[in-house]
Amino acid sequence: MTLGKIHFFFGNETFLVDEALQKCLSPHPSIDPVFFEGDIDIKSILNTSMSTGLFSSQQLIVIKNPSFFSKNPSKTDIDLWCDLFKKPVNPDTGIIIINHGSVDQRKKIASTLKKHASFQLFEPFKDWEQEKVSHWIKQRLQAANKRIDDDALILLQSICGMSLRTCANEIETLCVFLGEESHITLNHVKQFGSEAQSSIFDCLEGLKKRDYKTVFSSIQILKNSGEDPIKFIGLLSATFRLYLQILYLHSHRHSDAQIAKETGKHPFFVKQLLYSIKKHYSVDDVSSIMIQLAEFDVNIKSGKLKPAYVFSKFPSLIRA
Repeated sequence: MTLGKIHFFFGNETFLVDEALQKCLSPHPSIDPVFFEGDIDIKSILNTSMSTGLFSSQQLIVIKNPSFFSKNPSKTDIDLWCDLFKKPVNPDTGIIIINHGSVDQRKKIASTLKKHASFQLFEPFKDWEQEKVSHWIKQRLQAANKRIDDDALILLQSICGMSLRTCANEIETLCVFLGEESHITLNHVKQFGSEAQSSIFDCLEGLKKRDYKTVFSSIQILKNSGEDPIKFIGLLSATFRLYLQILYLHSHRHSDAQIAKETGKHPFFVKQLLYSIKKHYSVDDVSSIMIQLAEFDVNIKSGKLKPAYVFSKFPSLIRA
């Protein structure tokens, strides 16, 4: 229920903040929301909350990126805002406050909202949380009545990167591309993608077989097409993390079905991947590669290495 409440959404994952706002607005298509942004006079909020539209007795008030989170309002203004947020909301009125970015929750207005509003904090996934992004993509596809093969999901996540807004846009476009087709295969994602994105697939296929020439040539295409080195390191790290999980579990005599359960992958996908990688990698091999990738990441982010270094150096890490 949106009406009769205050809702407070904030954080650096602005896509989820915006989506939370839309989820509050969508159940009330007949209400034309009133938006306020930036420097807001509290009297305007009070006047709006007491008035009604020509065709509706209900109100939705949206306060976006209010300056009282980023600036230091006067004590009088702080008290006025806090008094407003403490009061019961009219059953025919909903107040939604969103902020793109972090909020100091120790300050009086934010702490008052936490006590009296329904609130959610949305933060982006970390660079090493590719698995969580893949899970988010899979859930979103399921909500659209689509199911996706594991190898297709890996490629799609590598295309989308870590931005959920980009993921959502790519998913929407892919669903339009598929039409009524409900089963997403690797070929669907390859057809949907660009030449550079197809090169990501070629790189991943080359990694399975430890095929230096294929990996090297596909990486050069990615480099020339402007692929983000940090994003590419993230993709490689997620790939080898999965290899390590599968090889380690296999070395401890886990069955394909048990490995699939532990990794959250389909048994057939695990069987195919294990068949390829166990011929070319050991647990120690993969661990060593992951350590070097982590060093690349740290040194690039600290400015010790140029980002493009990873494109020239990485292929040598997989030489048998």
